Amino acid sequence: KDSYEYHIREAQNAMEDERFDIALDFYKKSLLYRDDPETRELLIGARVGGANNFFDKGVESSENGSLLSSALAFIKAIAVFNDIPSAKRGVVKVPSSSIARLLSEMYLKGTEEKSKDKLGMAYLYMDFISIKVRLQIQYFYLILLNEHSV
Repeated sequence: KDSYEYHIREAQNAMEDERFDIALDFYKKSLLYRDDPETRELLIGARVGGANNFFDKGVESSENGSLLSSALAFIKAIAVFNDIPSAKRGVVKVPSSSIARLLSEMYLKGTEEKSKDKLGMAYLYMDFISIKVRLQIQYFYLILLNEHSV
């Protein structure tokens, strides 16, 4: 279990099963044994696959009405996306309109819950927008704007 080959094999198995969190962990651990360009490319490939997968899950959850699950998936996707070198980010399909729609829907859901005097739920939606989601997304768009302003 303590070898480069073991970690690469486990990462590849996780990639085949679309368990990107696990694949990323194993690829990162493999770098401890062999930090070379080939291994780094495998890690980048897993990040690209993971970001696309998490964005897809965010869109799917949003379409199914699971706003909080969608927000969590988008936050995870953005975190993985931010670890991809900027030269490789172009292959990630970023669902900008779905992210914007999610923020609007969460706001509407929060105001709806407030009008029903469900203040705990209203606070949950608004807090999620203002702190967790909006800051992550603003940071993400800042990166994109910086890359495209040159």
